Amino acid sequence: LRYHDPAYVHVTCYSDVAAEDDKTRLFRSFVPCWKPIQGRPDEEVAQMIFDDGIDILVDLTGHTGNNRLGVFSRKPAPVSVTWIGYPHTTGLSRIDYRISDEHADPKDAPGMTTEKLVYLPDCFLCYAPPE
Repeated sequence: LRYHDPAYVHVTCYSDVAAEDDKTRLFRSFVPCWKPIQGRPDEEVAQMIFDDGIDILVDLTGHTGNNRLGVFSRKPAPVSVTWIGYPHTTGLSRIDYRISDEHADPKDAPGMTTEKLVYLPDCFLCYAPPE
C-alpha cells in the first residue's frame, strides 16, 4: 500500500478490526479511503462495496478467524482475489484468483483449488523489517 501509485490505482480498504492498533493506523495512513465495517452484516458490506464501484476486491484473511468470506460469496465486485491470509483455497467459486508461489503451489501439482492461481516470482508472503 505504501508504494501504490494513486494516479493509476485507487485503493479503498474495508477494515473489520474491533480496535485499531499501531499497525492498523499505519496501513490506514497509506490509503485515501478507509471504511470500518466491523459488526456490519455481510449483505450490507457487500452492497457498500458494490455501491463504491470496486473493480477488484482482495481478501486478506481466507479461512482465518473473523473472516468475511460471506461478503465474497455475494460477488460484490467483478473480480475477486484472495491473498496472504490463508495459504490454500477458499473453496469459493465466487473468488476468481488466489495469489501464490511455486513453493506453496507447485505448477506441476497445484492441488485442489477453486481459484485460478496467479504466481508471484519468489514467495507469496511479503515482509518488511521494522524501520
